[in-house]
Amino acid sequence: MAAAPAKISSTAAKRAAESKGVVLEQVANEFVFAVVGHVGSGTSEIATALKGLLSGATGGSFDFEILKAREVIRAWAANAGLQTPTTEDNDPGTVQALQDLGDSMRFDTRDYATVAKELIVKIRRIRADKTGIKVRAFGNIFNNRTEEAIGTAHDLWTAYREGAFGKQPRPFVGWMMLVEDAPASGSVVRDKSPHFPVFPEFQGASYLKRYDILCQRLIQEQLYTTASIITSPRTAADTGEYAELSEMTSLKTFITSLAGHVAAEAVRTAS
Repeated sequence: MAAAPAKISSTAAKRAAESKGVVLEQVANEFVFAVVGHVGSGTSEIATALKGLLSGATGGSFDFEILKAREVIRAWAANAGLQTPTTEDNDPGTVQALQDLGDSMRFDTRDYATVAKELIVKIRRIRADKTGIKVRAFGNIFNNRTEEAIGTAHDLWTAYREGAFGKQPRPFVGWMMLVEDAPASGSVVRDKSPHFPVFPEFQGASYLKRYDILCQRLIQEQLYTTASIITSPRTAADTGEYAELSEMTSLKTFITSLAGHVAAEAVRTAS
């Protein structure tokens, strides 16, 4: 005897509808195909065939880009000062050399997914170029923000010392940073310092970790009363989700320090 189909409860149906809505909100007119295989398996031919099919698709063609892991491996090796093969791509020696460089890249970054993450970053950059939205490298942004934080503090305390604000008690000065939680910001940064040794705390540290160290140093050097860094993914634009990196640089520590200063000033200025 056939059993009657189970009825879906109204609660389950509502959750399914909500889940579908979440998926639809993230929909994009993009396809990403990952073609993998052993040497000589024809992955390049498959990628080229896909490009031909989608470029001439019925109802409108797709703008197609072929990205290869060897490209990001070569880029990493060049940045690391390592020699890359100069023979043809289909040469067995080239394949072996690139595989070895890929292993070195994973070992050096202490991340087995580093090649895939670099490809993701490349996809984002290509998308940004095509849409006119510029995506800046985390390394450049980190250097700029570091110079900005230190320079701003020195300018302010010089002005305070010279009496630019009048004879006032030492003011509260805070520095808060929001950094995107992304593969590029959380991945290990390769240390490249040929003339001076890298401090232990920076060895194998991601950009997020380096931002946390920066904020801690800003406090320890008394450049700022307190400094905070929080990180959040782009998907948290509607939810407000965020994470903290350490207790010293947490949002709670920042707010309590500010609240304490406000309370002290209220008592001081009370009539």
